[in-house]
Amino acid sequence: MKTELLLDHEATKFLRKYINIHLMDFMTSVWYKRTISIPSNWEEKRILLHFGASDYKTAVWINGKKVGEHEGGYTPFSFDITYYLKPKEDILI
Repeated sequence: MKTELLLDHEATKFLRKYINIHLMDFMTSVWYKRTISIPSNWEEKRILLHFGASDYKTAVWINGKKVGEHEGGYTPFSFDITYYLKPKEDILI
């Protein structure tokens, strides 16, 4: 059984909201991080980290380990992060 963890792309929303006011220069990269906890009743399930889209190129790291990369703007993509997680431990994405 698959379980999806959907993360809102808050960094992109922030940039879009303030792009005309504060950020006039081209930015080669932007880092976004979030700490999450996986519910204990998900222990026997596969967990997918789903992105609705990214600007162009995305690299995903969990607790310092690279999960994967996606290249191509504005298309949804997912990573199976099951094997990068430890039960009852906060995860830094």
